[in-house]
Order: sequence, then structure tokens, then C-alpha cells
Amino acid sequence: MKNIFAAFGVLLMLVFTLWGVKAERGSHLLMTGALSGRSWVDIDYDGVKDSWEPGLSGVTVSLYQDNNADGNPDGGPMETIVTPSDGTYLFSSILAGKYIVGFTPPTAYFPTKQWNTVSADFEDSDIDDNTSLTGTIMVVAGEVRNGNDAGFFQKCSLGNWVWKDSDEDGLQDTNEPGLGGLTVKLYALDNLNTPVETTITSASGLYSFSNLLPGTYRVRCVVPPIFVLSNNDFGPGAGFSYDVELVAGEVDLTVDAGYIITRIIGDFVWEDSNQDGIRQALEPPLSGVSVSLYADQNMDGIPDGGAISSTSTNSDGYYIFADLTQGNYVVRFNTPLGYIPTNANMGAEYQDSDINPATGFTATINLTDWPVVNHVDAGFYASTLIGDKIWHDRNRNGLQDDGESGIAGVNVQLYSDADMNGIPDGNAISSKTTNDAGIYRFVNIPPGNYVVGCVPPPGYMHTIQITGVSDSIDSNIDPLTGFTGTIQVFLGDNVVTHDAGFYKNAAIGNYVWEDENYNGQQDPDEHGIAGVLVKLFLDENEDALPDGPELISYATDESGFYLFSEILPGNYVMQFIAPGNYLPTMPCNFT
Repeated sequence: MKNIFAAFGVLLMLVFTLWGVKAERGSHLLMTGALSGRSWVDIDYDGVKDSWEPGLSGVTVSLYQDNNADGNPDGGPMETIVTPSDGTYLFSSILAGKYIVGFTPPTAYFPTKQWNTVSADFEDSDIDDNTSLTGTIMVVAGEVRNGNDAGFFQKCSLGNWVWKDSDEDGLQDTNEPGLGGLTVKLYALDNLNTPVETTITSASGLYSFSNLLPGTYRVRCVVPPIFVLSNNDFGPGAGFSYDVELVAGEVDLTVDAGYIITRIIGDFVWEDSNQDGIRQALEPPLSGVSVSLYADQNMDGIPDGGAISSTSTNSDGYYIFADLTQGNYVVRFNTPLGYIPTNANMGAEYQDSDINPATGFTATINLTDWPVVNHVDAGFYASTLIGDKIWHDRNRNGLQDDGESGIAGVNVQLYSDADMNGIPDGNAISSKTTNDAGIYRFVNIPPGNYVVGCVPPPGYMHTIQITGVSDSIDSNIDPLTGFTGTIQVFLGDNVVTHDAGFYKNAAIGNYVWEDENYNGQQDPDEHGIAGVLVKLFLDENEDALPDGPELISYATDESGFYLFSEILPGNYVMQFIAPGNYLPTMPCNFT
């Protein structure tokens, strides 16, 4: 009985105590509420708080006002809390209103997927995975808004080693070498067509992929056809590894690939997009490149005879010469059309180009001391091209008109113009002669700035320079200098719009005679009239009337002949001044 009264006394004391707080704070207590939640480590990266997933300490939780309920903080944080070991937080005694909670996790943690489903409000992550903010939260007086939670995860990594399994036992032995320079691709299990990332094994055969989202992946090594998998991390078929499942924060360095290889020379041909002589992971392979193998027993770097074997790179850029005997060899790569060999020996053995850009040959390769030489690579970059047409501009209008033909045999020079001032920097760096159609081409030139010049062939002169009409038909040569302007070309550009027109001077003339029978025809017994004044005028609008004053005048010779020679192509009219008692015969139509 005493225990019952004692308990009743405690209850009364608690009631009186609470009443006293209310009385002390007055109506202010009735206007406040609270807001709470938890941050946790989402190990399985599903956005759902599982019972076995721990709280995350060290998360900075900030409370913001959002009076207009637009989902954006109205200003700076009102209050900030750092979560303890269980990841919980509580903002107590806050005024009724609209709020947003923001979370700043410790280093190397990232927001998990946002679910924010009403049915699982105490189990899901409520923050936007881009902003780490909740939506607008309404706090009512006397209410505690729980379940405003945030899940975080750590990114993953995987990788390890690709090696030559010399004893073919599927096991990594201490004396077995890594295979450097191989392309390794990572795929998500739900898309085995497009890689998530691509890398290249180091000289020792190591590779790694980091900053990965939790999930299930497969790895694929891109290798020459002669390579045969020997270990169990990789399955049959397309050379994919078995499934690798990564949970948040996991580092899996167990995905290895062992290969059995015969005595070979080979490797890879690629497009060196940035021209640095080093193969980057995302630089594309070059397929269909012709590669030839030669003996070089005296090790002078020069083939001893004809090619022993020839092949072409496959769709992945690889080539192989297999089942070779011991000896010394050189390899030659034929430069593909539109490309230039990159610089040789610019980096690590497994990532640079090994051919002399001038000859296309490698140095001597010794297959006696080392039976597998799988790092004989060649890089090429897309070349630039400058050219177009030299033509006879018969009407001297600066445009290639129908019926105007190219001029063969014209010498065209290419000059460097590094300072882009339109003036050659020095002597010509290359010369070409136009073909029968008047076409010239400067191919396989490095990107840069250039000018093109050409000298008119005998009997021709530069036509007028026309710009802005059409690059494909106008003349780009300045007739005063004989050069184009600066031509700026970038990697892989084909600039075939730099033309040059030439014209020949024209001549007009013939005969003035006495038409004794007034029939308008030159009869055999009719003779020429000497001293007749003939005047030449321009008629650019072709209306059969002079456009201005006479250009030149001549008197017929003693036989009645006259000739205006070395005049520009164009449209003209002439005036004949009848001598003495002569009148024009019929018809009189001179144009």
C-alpha cells in the first residue's frame, strides 16, 4: 500500500512540475515543436535504412527556414548539429513553421538514392542526392516530426593484375611477368555493350577502377587473338569476368586475368588524337592497318630481305605474328591514308609508339632473350590536307564558270605562316604540280598555319581575287602578292577550297575594206582601206553602248587590217570612223 501511495506521489510531483513549466513559459511553449531524424551508412546502396546498417557519426546537420515552401533555404542555417555515433539528431523547441534540413557528410561519403516514400518514411532517405537537402517540412506546435533521415555511402573500387601464365596452371607464380599495355574495360551488369570505364594495364600488369557506385560489374580485357585465358576469374565466351558485386565502400582487388601466350611479336595500333606519342585510354584503335614482319639477323635495323609475313590490325587495333622462331626482326607499319606517324619512344614501353616516323620501321626486336614481345606499337594522328584547283578564268571574273577548265603543270608552293600575317615565314616547305584537271594537294602536313602561292604559267596572269561568294569556286590568290591569306588547319582537317584563277590577255581585230558592190560581204576583188580610225570601248553591261571614254584607238594599216592586242578579257564595243567620202556598208553591226 505504501508503494502505491509513493508512486502516486511521484506522479503528482511530475504533473505539478510540468504545470509549472507551462506556467513559467506561458503561451510560448504551446507554439514550439521538434524535428528529428538519423543519418546512416547505406551499405547496400538501396536508399532504405536496414536494421543492420549503422548510424553515421560526424554528419553536420543544419536547420533552415523555408517560409515560402519552395524547397530552397530562405537564408543561412538557424541551428547546426553534428551527429553522434548512432547518427541521430534533434532540433527541439523550434517555433511552428516550415523548415528544410541539410546534411554535410564526412569526407568520402556521398548521398544515397532518394526514396522519400510515405509508406516507409522512417526507413528511407529523404534528401536530394544532388543537394543533400530535404524537402519542405511542416512543424506544428506540440509535434515532434521524426523520420527526416539521410543515407550515405562510400564509393567502391576494383581491379588487380593481368599476367602471363608461363606454366599454364592458372595460378600467379612469383616469376611470371605482368602484361602491360592491355586495354581493360569495366561494364555494369545491366549493360554489357557500353563500358562504364576503360583503362590500360601498367607496365607491371596492374589495373584499377575507382570511384564506382555500389553494384554488380564485369571486367573484360581486350587482348590479341593469340592470348588464351588460363585462370578462373574470367568466364568463357566474350572474355568477361564473372560477376563482381560491390557494396558501399568495398575495395575488391582480386579480379585477375592470366593468359597463355606463344612466341610472338605484336601489339596495337591507335590514333594518337592529341599527338603526344602516348596511348591514352580513350584514344581509339586503328583497324585495317597493314603490318609486315622482316628478318634482321645482323641487327642493323634494316630488313634482310622481303617480308616474312604480313597482316592487318583487327577491329580492336591489335595485330600478331605468332609461332615465330628465335631470331632478330623488324616490323614495318604502312601509314594509313590520311594519317601521319606520331613521335616515337615518348613514354613507357607499353604505351608509346615504336616506329620511326620517317621510315615506318621499328628498331631491331630480339626474340632470343625474351620470347614474347607484345609492346611493338604504332601511333598515327589524322593528317591535314590543303589543296584545290588552278583554272583558266577566261572571262576574268574570279569565279570558276561552266566550261572553264583546269590548267595542268602549274607549280604550287606551300609555306609556313606561324605568325598568321599572311606572309610566308621562309622558303617553301613543299611544292606540288597540278594534274591534268588543274588539281593540287598537299597531304599529310601537320596542323598549323600556312599560305599557298603559285606563279602564273607562261602567257597567263592572276585573275581578280574574289572572297565571300563561294569557297569552292572563287579565286583565293592575291594578284599583287601571288599568295593566299593565312590558312589555319587543325588535326584531321581537309581544306580543299583554296583555288587560283589565271587568265590570258585577249585580242580584237580584223579588217576594214571598200565594199564596192554594197553587199556587206568581202569579195575577192575588194581591197582594204588604210588609215581608218578604230576606237575600243568597254561595254560591261552588254547593251552595245560604250560605258565610258575610249580605251585605245588604232588606224588600219595599208592593207586595211587593225588589231587591239593584250587587252583584258571582257565585253567591248568598237567605233569605226569612216574616212573622207566613205559611208558604212550594210549591215553595220559591230559588237
